[in-house]
Amino acid sequence: MELITNETEKTWQFKDGKIYIRQNETLKAEGTYKVECSITKAKVKIEGFEGGNDFMNDTWQVIDLDSKILVLTNLDKGTMFYEFTRKD
Repeated sequence: MELITNETEKTWQFKDGKIYIRQNETLKAEGTYKVECSITKAKVKIEGFEGGNDFMNDTWQVIDLDSKILVLTNLDKGTMFYEFTRKD
């Protein structure tokens, strides 16, 4: 699954347990993810980001995910809201 945001021209690609973040087709960062689901919650554990993206390394609760938005929250780090176009 790829999520593309027009504001920064960044592409987040989730594939086979890895996340690739590209800006204008240039790979800017990469890490790994693991989805953990329960009956009431979905969480994404993200690891392996370095430099300016290391804030992503944590377990995030998925608040909303559909074809237009991805909302993640972490009590220690706050809420991140991304507006995307989904590309399957």
